[in-house]
Amino acid sequence: SRWGINAEYGAALNEFAPRIPYILCGKPLRGTLKNLEIMNDEPESVRVLYCDVVLADDSDRLQQLADQCLDFLIEKGLVDAESDTHNRRDVKLHCTLINTRWNSEGPPTIDATEMLSDDWELKNFGDFCS
Repeated sequence: SRWGINAEYGAALNEFAPRIPYILCGKPLRGTLKNLEIMNDEPESVRVLYCDVVLADDSDRLQQLADQCLDFLIEKGLVDAESDTHNRRDVKLHCTLINTRWNSEGPPTIDATEMLSDDWELKNFGDFCS
């Protein structure tokens, strides 16, 4: 598929799914998307613009869910534990707002200097509930 998800990953995620209510303690996830960030050190040449995911109850339930899901996929042999992408052993929780990699018609990077300045008005991207 376009996103690289195949039947083996789907089966593994279906096997993992029953664990989710226990990891989340049976409570819904409520939180906020905020704190605009970039995935490099050059605000004038940004490929990925994202915001943090912050739970309203200040718990680490979502982090636990993401980390345990990654561990499960490693255990199943579907993710390489030694790869550069996953060697942290914890998942970077975020919400990608812009990724120019997927924009074949636009510029390869954007200038996010103004958005990252203290003068920029939009600091909170909204609340969510699952």
